Amino acid sequence: MLGIRFYRGLSIAHVCASGNHLLGQAKRAIEEGTQLALLVTINSMGSVLRAAYHNRLGIISKRGEIRPFHRERDGTVMADGLAVVLVASSSLVKITGIEPWARIAGVGEKADAYHMYGLDPEGEALQGAVEDALRNAQIMAPEVSLIKSHGTGTRQNDAVEGRVIDFLFSRRSPMVTALKLYMGHTVVASALVELSYLFKNIRREGKVPPIPTTNPYQVDPQFQGLNLVLQEPQPFQGRYILSMAAGFGGFYSTAVLEV
Repeated sequence: MLGIRFYRGLSIAHVCASGNHLLGQAKRAIEEGTQLALLVTINSMGSVLRAAYHNRLGIISKRGEIRPFHRERDGTVMADGLAVVLVASSSLVKITGIEPWARIAGVGEKADAYHMYGLDPEGEALQGAVEDALRNAQIMAPEVSLIKSHGTGTRQNDAVEGRVIDFLFSRRSPMVTALKLYMGHTVVASALVELSYLFKNIRREGKVPPIPTTNPYQVDPQFQGLNLVLQEPQPFQGRYILSMAAGFGGFYSTAVLEV
C-alpha cells in the first residue's frame, strides 16, 4: 500500500519495553547505512480475556485512575494505542530540510529472568539499561534534564523506577514525569505514544506535562528525593531526555533523546 519494496523488516515483541527497543534498532540501522526507518507500535486491549488476565494479576486500578508515585497508588488502566515514527539519517534530514523532533543519542537494553511478570525489586537490570544508554550517548547522568518514567502507577513498577532514579541521579535530580494517566497504559505502544505526547507539549508550549493525579502531599515517602513534576506544567530547560520502560518477562529498555 505504501509502495515500499526491498526493505529490511524486524518485529519486536518485548511488551511494554518495545517502543524504546525500536528506537535502538532504528539507531543501529542508521549507523549501518540505512537512510530511513519506519517504526510502528500498536496495542489493542479490546478483549475480555486480556482484561481479565491483567485484572487477575492485580495491576488494574480499582479507582480507574493512574496515580504514579502516589502513596495510595493501586494500579494502572489499560488502553488501546498506536504510534508511527520516522527515524532518518542526518544526511537525509539535511537534504529534505525536515526539522526533527529529537535525535536518538543513546539506547540501553537489558533483560533478566527474575519473574514471569514481576520486576526485580533491586532494579539491577533497569539500572544497567540506563547506564548503557548514558554510555552510548556519551553523556553523564547530571546532563539529563528530564526523565519520562514508565510510571504505571503500580506498587512494584514505581518502587523499582524510583530506586533506580534516586541511585543514579542523586547528584543532580532531573525533572521526572509520568504520562500514562493521560492516555492509559498502551503496553506495546506506550513508549512511543508517550514520547509523541511529550514532544508535542515541549515543541508547542515549551513545558513538561505534570502528574495531576498526585499532589505534593500524596507522594509516597520513598519518592521524596525525586524531582517530580506535579500539578502544574513546568518549563523544559535542557538538552537531554531519558525515556524508561519495563515489560513483563524482565525486558527493560531506555533511550536518551537530544532535543
